[in-house]
Amino acid sequence: HWKDESTCHWNHDDGNSSIFCESCYEDFDPKEIFGDQSSCMETQRGNTVNSTQKNTASQVVAHILKKPLVMMSARFNGDKYEDMARALASELRKKGVNVYIVEAGVGTTFGDKTIYGMYHMVAMICFCSPNYGQKTTAIYSSFGELKNAAENGITLVPIKMGDVWPPVPPEDTGGGFLGPAQNKFVFSADLLYNDWSQRDWDAVKCAEETKVALETMNKCPMIEQSSTVSPSIHNPQQSQIKKVPYLAGDVVPPGNCQVMISFNDGSTGEEAKALARFLTENGYPTFCTGIYCQANQGNRRGATELGVAKCQIYIPLVSKGWQMSNEIQYETRLIQQRLAKNEVTIIPVYCKDFDEAYDMENTSKGHNYKFKWNDLQSVYRKKGDKKIWKKTLSVFRKKRDKKKDKNIWMSTILNLLPKEENGPD
Repeated sequence: HWKDESTCHWNHDDGNSSIFCESCYEDFDPKEIFGDQSSCMETQRGNTVNSTQKNTASQVVAHILKKPLVMMSARFNGDKYEDMARALASELRKKGVNVYIVEAGVGTTFGDKTIYGMYHMVAMICFCSPNYGQKTTAIYSSFGELKNAAENGITLVPIKMGDVWPPVPPEDTGGGFLGPAQNKFVFSADLLYNDWSQRDWDAVKCAEETKVALETMNKCPMIEQSSTVSPSIHNPQQSQIKKVPYLAGDVVPPGNCQVMISFNDGSTGEEAKALARFLTENGYPTFCTGIYCQANQGNRRGATELGVAKCQIYIPLVSKGWQMSNEIQYETRLIQQRLAKNEVTIIPVYCKDFDEAYDMENTSKGHNYKFKWNDLQSVYRKKGDKKIWKKTLSVFRKKRDKKKDKNIWMSTILNLLPKEENGPD
């Protein structure tokens, strides 16, 4: 209850500082709530409030609760530049930098999360794709973020991705050229930028350079050590692995994944990327070659094999394209070996175009998956249910309401994922 101004107050009756909660009817040591920051909080209380006045705990520590971060500003159009920006944010977090990148999840909006980032940021990384800074109908956009940062004197760390500098985005949605004009004003001639427009993209290298730039400007807030462990999935055959937490939208490398999505790009590529981001947002770091390989140069086969070897949950999106792909069949034979040793859980998702006859006729080629996986929990992905399949997976064996089966399939998968006590809800 300590954030509630009506219930929690400072207490000095015994000569020692404590916080009294009227709801609990109990005194609490500030260190129990604020840890090492309690002394800083008490100093602030003494400097700003007369000790004889009744003062709320939330008023005193408001400045402490504003945790500094570096905001990643980019155009989120679902293109390669968005994937690159998210890969950069992910690599910076692995290096301990407290980077924030917006991702709207279920029940939230970009607006709320953009406001949060802008309120807490001490620096802003501008991932300047060619259309960065365009003035659109959206209030919360790269145009608005750049405007807010400039008006509040926020340190900018621009990364040039296009041929022209400063970027010249298309005409404003409502007509005019405020986007290009603002870019020219804010990205002045004396503002240094990191030029990646003519280099092969490497998120790791760019993260190293960006961190150095932030440190040089003394604008590099680090992630608190107390929050470096994410919930893990229970697997009786494997020791629990503690991982750096991932934000929604982060690019999860194959060696750090808990979940792997298997898919055919031509038939379910977009669904695979959407599912990977959804599960990562909900506490299950998910590897998807459609996201990872677009943001990182390297051997796709090698990344796939590493994901197969490391994942604890394997989710194949079984479409006709998936069935016909030799690469995917090779990958699935490897995962079958791990399944036989009880090292991995498989949750098949049968798509509408899954060819059951082809599956049965090609047993000699290693198919017949419907028979092999008959006793496994599975999900049926129907045409049109764009959101539901993600949601239903949170409650194990939860029945689906077919009348509302337009948005469920991803949630269905989330409900089927194994959970520890105190695991992700």
